[in-house]
Amino acid sequence: MGPPPNYIITRKLIRHFFRKYLPQQPITKGNEGEDLAQAVSKYGIDHPQTKIALDRFDSSEAESLKYRKKLEAMKIQQKVMSTLKTPFYHYHEKGRFRNDLFPKEWTIFHGVK
Repeated sequence: MGPPPNYIITRKLIRHFFRKYLPQQPITKGNEGEDLAQAVSKYGIDHPQTKIALDRFDSSEAESLKYRKKLEAMKIQQKVMSTLKTPFYHYHEKGRFRNDLFPKEWTIFHGVK
């Protein structure tokens, strides 16, 4: 079995990038969860320092949720995937399988010149 076509590889790479490398939380987010855990272990649950750490943690989580919703609303992945062209094979140019709907300009799917 040969390697998969280039258009499948391209789409997999783009999906992998958006799933793994696109930041899923704001860059400014710190380690508020660790601070909260340390405050609880050091001071206990009802201490004012723990309340402050809890408020910081809640605000950072709300900011992170807002950032994720903003990313989803932008629909970057859908826009990028929709701009990819359909594959173009040599049998689309001539013969009985010729299809005039495919572009005549050279694209990545034509292969290497």
